[in-house]
Amino acid sequence: MFPYCICMGMINILNERCSKIFNKILNNKSPITIEELSNLLGVSSRTIRYDLDNIDNYLKEHDLKVLTRKPNKGISFTVPKEEKQKILEIFRDTDNNYYIMSQTERVLNIFYILLGLNEYITIQKLSDLLKVSKATVQNDMKLLKSYINTKTEYIETVKGKGIRLVGNETKLRQIASKKLLAHLSHNEANVDLFRLFSDISVLSIQNFVREAEKQMNTVFSEDKFNNLVIHLIIAIKRIKTGKDILMDSMELKHLSNTPEFAIASSITNSLEKQFNIEIPKSEIGYITIHLLGNNFFNENVKNELYLQKIVIILIEKTSKLYEFPFEYDNGLYDNLLQHMQSFIYRVQHNILIKNPLLAEIKNKYSDLFLCIKQVVQFLDDEYKITVNDEECGYLCIHFMTSYERMKHCKEHKARVLLVCATGIGTSKYVLNKLQSMFDFETVGTTSLHNAYEYIVNESLDLVITTVPLQSVPVKSILVQPFLTEKNISELSAFFAKYNYNKPIKNKKSLPINDIMNLVEKYYRIDNKNMLKQNLMNLLQEYSIQKLSFMDLLGKDRIVVQADIASWQEAISLGGKLLKDEGYIEENYIKDMIDNVNNFGEYMILAPKIVMPHASMKDNVNKTGFSLVITKEPVEFGKSKNKAQIFITLAAVDKEQHTQALKEIMYLLDDDEIIYSILQSTTKEEIEYILKTNIKKYLDNQ
Repeated sequence: MFPYCICMGMINILNERCSKIFNKILNNKSPITIEELSNLLGVSSRTIRYDLDNIDNYLKEHDLKVLTRKPNKGISFTVPKEEKQKILEIFRDTDNNYYIMSQTERVLNIFYILLGLNEYITIQKLSDLLKVSKATVQNDMKLLKSYINTKTEYIETVKGKGIRLVGNETKLRQIASKKLLAHLSHNEANVDLFRLFSDISVLSIQNFVREAEKQMNTVFSEDKFNNLVIHLIIAIKRIKTGKDILMDSMELKHLSNTPEFAIASSITNSLEKQFNIEIPKSEIGYITIHLLGNNFFNENVKNELYLQKIVIILIEKTSKLYEFPFEYDNGLYDNLLQHMQSFIYRVQHNILIKNPLLAEIKNKYSDLFLCIKQVVQFLDDEYKITVNDEECGYLCIHFMTSYERMKHCKEHKARVLLVCATGIGTSKYVLNKLQSMFDFETVGTTSLHNAYEYIVNESLDLVITTVPLQSVPVKSILVQPFLTEKNISELSAFFAKYNYNKPIKNKKSLPINDIMNLVEKYYRIDNKNMLKQNLMNLLQEYSIQKLSFMDLLGKDRIVVQADIASWQEAISLGGKLLKDEGYIEENYIKDMIDNVNNFGEYMILAPKIVMPHASMKDNVNKTGFSLVITKEPVEFGKSKNKAQIFITLAAVDKEQHTQALKEIMYLLDDDEIIYSILQSTTKEEIEYILKTNIKKYLDNQ
């Protein structure tokens, strides 16, 4: 059963967990913390916070005071004895696990039940399990068939026997995973995974996936983590019924040679012991594919800059050839960056995959497909990466999405209602944060109780809410008051459809140096570097533009005609320039030298030009560049390549240097610019060349 704290109209119904939380708080002699409640009930702190909000709403509707929450102390609820009895009577009904599921919830429950059965089940049996009428179950079955988009392909009905799932096992699991994941993602604050899959130890499976993350040195996104957990749950249920997946032998052979296959095998060994099942090799192959697909945030340093460089070149070349401004779509850059890691890995390891949409892509977007097919030739020419039609089709999907998003963008600003359950202070904070990131028209901010009146009477495009809403006739997005990355991503995707404008031409970079010069006219500055960094951080919060290469370089971190005999000396000098201004710690220099020894070829940007760097997390205080140009070329790493221009990068994240990297790639594409840089003898000459040509690049955007 789906254990929600829900709102039906204006009447809240509390589930068993909410009731347990309230009774624990009511009967505790001292305040209890969210962490204690989380450990007690085996759910996340986030879920507990939403349950507490629902308890408050429930109390308000019964004219009772709300819970007392004190930071660093906990939650309490103190009332006179005569009121305590009244409260206990109100909450008594919630102990019966009473809950009215929506039709969508019942349908998914039926789907999950059928996944665990090999034999037929009757409508009457489902009616008994769900505590609804047979007519209701029959209507639910119609909706389930529409979910699966078929009448007979996957659902078999035999008179006198009942219903069961049949058909292509792979597709059936894909449909189930997609529907369950979509529901969990849409209701992330309410859904309790442990109860939804109450017949399987979800915690054990989650721990196995976390162990895989550690082995891969990877952090999965929330959706991808849940996707893999759901895939494993469904696989276990189906294997128990004697249903397993078949995989092409050649594809399985390729997968078995990957490190991810070894990690998938480790997961399956644990699953076999935990659930007393035998998992076929083909199932391990499909888990491997999930791991390969999930490997978006790998911290392996050799790939960070390498992938960013490929994505920037891919977008710029496609924009020019297709004559469409894809470079203005930041969402395309982010999505391609995520896609590229698994794509490059598959290509490098000759892992072949099928693209079921390929024929449709070639037919509907033939010009764009042919354009991208021509553009990706640079991957073969420069990186020996051959892209087949299947992979080219997947790349095309990202550009198709960007094209449709930008072409059909709505002209007006989105009309937005903000619903907040935790007071006017929080409402203002959330609204200010949203307005600093997105351009929209605020219709109003309101509490949960007044939300439905707004929704009925106002013309709205979106409701952003910090408290779950049920059955509202307008798009709603549930967010945390402090806006998680997932919240921002979902909101970005929505607002991308509205009021699209190209970036303003000739837009200036952050005026850090101008401000510094102005301040120095009137004040003595004790710590220029610290002031400059603080100004950069402050202005960044109010600027939608990424920092320019010149913002991140600085004249004092340029050395020309350096009399250096080895690449180690060049990197040490570039590192020292950054260290002296507080950008890095001493160990970062050693890390860069180690990385050149291990992954040197990935740092080569162009002939004679390299970008030494190390991990973004370790020994980096702030983002910046240094530039060292040697008098003569030196051998770089273990290769026979020569290097003369060393652009040393220190980065705290994957965002701040993105614009700078685009500018660098533009400079490297012009042989005359490179020649001028190599012939320069002073810092001033280098500064002039860089500023002049970067300005040309920005003017053409």
